[in-house]
This record gives sequence, C-alpha cells and structure tokens, in this order.
Amino acid sequence: MSQIIYRTITTIKNTEKAQIDLAVMEGQEEPLVVKRMNSANPEVYKALQEIHNAYIPQIYALEWQDNELVVAEEYVDGETLEYYLKEELLTEEQKLKIALQLCEAVEVLHSCEPQIIHRDIKPSNVLITEDGVLKLIDFDASRQYKKASGDSDTRILGTADYAAPEQFGYQQTDVRSDIYSMGVVFETLDFHGNALVTLAWRKMLDICTNFDPKKRYKSVNELAKIIRRIIWLQKYQWYGLAC
Repeated sequence: MSQIIYRTITTIKNTEKAQIDLAVMEGQEEPLVVKRMNSANPEVYKALQEIHNAYIPQIYALEWQDNELVVAEEYVDGETLEYYLKEELLTEEQKLKIALQLCEAVEVLHSCEPQIIHRDIKPSNVLITEDGVLKLIDFDASRQYKKASGDSDTRILGTADYAAPEQFGYQQTDVRSDIYSMGVVFETLDFHGNALVTLAWRKMLDICTNFDPKKRYKSVNELAKIIRRIIWLQKYQWYGLAC
C-alpha cells in the first residue's frame, strides 16, 4: 500500500465508521477525497484500485494508519442522483441514460474476478457530473463474491429501503442482490413513456425486485439489454417489447 500524506481542506462527513475529507496530497494540487475507515473491506479497495473506468472513482492510494484503512480517491465534482430527483431536474430521456449508465457501472464491478458486490446502491451513492457522467461511490458495504455454503455474509449492511431481502439473513448475497437495489433506484426515477413503454418499464422493475433472486435478471448485462430496448422504443415510439 502507498503512503498517504495529505492536508485536509474540509471534512465532508464524520461518523463512527468513517471520516471523509476533501484534501490535497503532498506534491499535488488537485483535490481528492481521503477516507479513514474502521470497517471497510481492504480486499475490495485493492481490487477497485485496479479498475480504470469512467463510472468508478479512481483509487489512488491505500494505507493502514492507526488501525484504520485510509483511502485516497478521485474527487467527483457533481450532485447526487438523490438531489436531482428531489429537485425534479431530470427529463425522461436523462432518466433512461442514468439507468443505462448505472448498469454499465455495476457491470464493471461484477466483471471483476472475484466479483465485487456493491450492496448499497441508492440515489445518494450515485453522483452525476456536470457533463452528465454517472459515478458510483461508497464501497464500505461491498464484498467480493465467493461461492460458499450457508449464509456466510448475511450481516445487515446497506440501506434498508434499497437492500435486497437476502441482505437481512435469508441467503448469501450475489450479483442479483445489486440488481434488486438497482430496481428500487429505477423505481425512484418515476419514469413515464408512452403506455406500452411504461408497461415494459414496470415489468422490468418487477423482475428486478422479485423477492426470490432466482426470478430476477441473472446479470446486469441482461438488465442493460432491456433498458436499451426501452430507450429505443421511447425514441422511435415502436409498439412491442418482450422483456
């Protein structure tokens, strides 16, 4: 892990589990985010450090300091999806674009080996830059998927309103747990197209948020294909869709 020497500009958040600062590292001018965490999974952050993707903030350095994991990562200048929804600032086309970008962001995590399960996908953990680029943040509840018998990871993590049922002790979480959370996020978008497009959207949400993981989409890639169809239908007003 790299040594992290920084100067704090301001503290963004301070809780029992983590302190998040806007800071400048020694020898640099651009601001970044420094997180000091006492419960995050270091293996997840090591894996994230290897990811170079527009939808995932870049991890610059990791270090253990005073029994805390210190992470220096890219500062994202933008507002949360939660803010955009509260202010009702999104068009129907923008909502669809965000839904597809979120699929692409989560697919990056699920394509890792082992897969990274985010487990806390919600509007406040989705940032939108001024250029309209989505950034998925906050991996404190994330885990690397390892096939195991029993309920080896069923601690109550994530946010109750968005967490899949299995995150409350029913079974082990996997990629379908993130798909459940994405479905709840998509529901908050309150998307409306023409009658049949809206019907297709509702059917997609029902599949994403099914209580039984086996009845959800098997992968984010499968979900993204449906969203691309809905985008096409919304644009060309074609009537007919098989989800």
